[in-house]
Amino acid sequence: MPKSEVTSEHVRGRRYRFVVIWDGFTGVGHPERQRRVWKVAEAVVPREDLFDVGMILTIAPEELPQA
Repeated sequence: MPKSEVTSEHVRGRRYRFVVIWDGFTGVGHPERQRRVWKVAEAVVPREDLFDVGMILTIAPEELPQA
């Protein structure tokens, strides 16, 4: 996901939560966003490590709260 911003947060044990902010999510529904990020995750993360992913939040930049 070119030019995306990805952050991670340790939840507990070996569990992590990720936030992906990407302008490519604009106008895309939640199920399709999840399909896209998991397709990338499955391509780059070893299968046994995928079980440590507790959640991936997908956000379009315009959905962020304004300062």
